[in-house]
Amino acid sequence: MSARDIRLAAVRLFGEHGYAATPLSAIAAAVGIKAPSLYAHFRSKEDLFRTVFDEAVDVELQELMAAVTPEASVADGLQRYLEETAGRFERTVHLPFLLRSIYLPPASLAAHIRERDKVFSAELVRRVEQALLRQTASAPLGMPPAEAALAFTGMLRGIHAELLYAGPGPAQRLTQALWRAYARALRPDRA
Repeated sequence: MSARDIRLAAVRLFGEHGYAATPLSAIAAAVGIKAPSLYAHFRSKEDLFRTVFDEAVDVELQELMAAVTPEASVADGLQRYLEETAGRFERTVHLPFLLRSIYLPPASLAAHIRERDKVFSAELVRRVEQALLRQTASAPLGMPPAEAALAFTGMLRGIHAELLYAGPGPAQRLTQALWRAYARALRPDRA
């Protein structure tokens, strides 16, 4: 049992049941230890939650950067990232936890989550804008890169809400419709 094992169990259980309905004893049981042993790694349940929330944000940013690589067109990378979002929601523990935490935050951690979510959103916009700026040197866009990055982040937030509240099927349909509109807006002949 390691701190990593504890974090993985915590992110899974917090994502499935929420903060209030996940006692430390359940997290400890999931990794085969007694609850007091958790304190060797984390000061409190809130400390553990903050740690896994921050980790989930980092994981999602890494997913974006893995999709938006210099080897492929930015549009292809952004489309791939959006299309893979529903699959990540079903396959991984970090994205369901992240979305549940952002949209249904525990009251005692709402301020931390709001602040960290602002940083997450700003970082999404910044990274998408940087990728779009790299591409505009060879292929013009139909809108300013900053505006295109902000629009992309807004699309992603809509897809996130759809995943959380309606599920992967409706989120996939929304992703396809939003991408078609976004891709048309990126073309220079639409400016």
